[in-house]
Amino acid sequence: MLEQDDDAGGRSMYLIDGRRVMVSDLLDAGLIQAGAKLVFRRTRIGKTYHATVTDKGRIRLEPDGEEFRSPSRAAMVATGMRAVDGWRAWLVVDEERLLDAVRQELLDREISRVAATTNQQTEDAIRQRIHDRLRQARGRADNHDPE
Repeated sequence: MLEQDDDAGGRSMYLIDGRRVMVSDLLDAGLIQAGAKLVFRRTRIGKTYHATVTDKGRIRLEPDGEEFRSPSRAAMVATGMRAVDGWRAWLVVDEERLLDAVRQELLDREISRVAATTNQQTEDAIRQRIHDRLRQARGRADNHDPE
């Protein structure tokens, strides 16, 4: 289930089942493949960092092989910076889009799935009420007790 939460910084963060989206969620949803190449280009200083998505949904920095569950932590270690939004830093090379865009696609899918489930539950409840009402009416008719 998709939830929205506001953290201390006031930014909206979307959660699935009460937790933050992870790269492994993208992998599980088939939105990214194990072995996908990632690149983080810092054009102003002329540096480029490379990484690969592992089969466990971790980000493996190249060439040293250090692995991280968090794209931000991977970007921070790769660059030596104290704070980096890794979702907006890493580009999925084959798709030419940021990890953030892939994450947003997962969130969009989840919103659609939750909405469809909610709509189905509402429709089912309406059908059940109609069925119950007709069953009651049939019972009253059988007992010659109209409304």
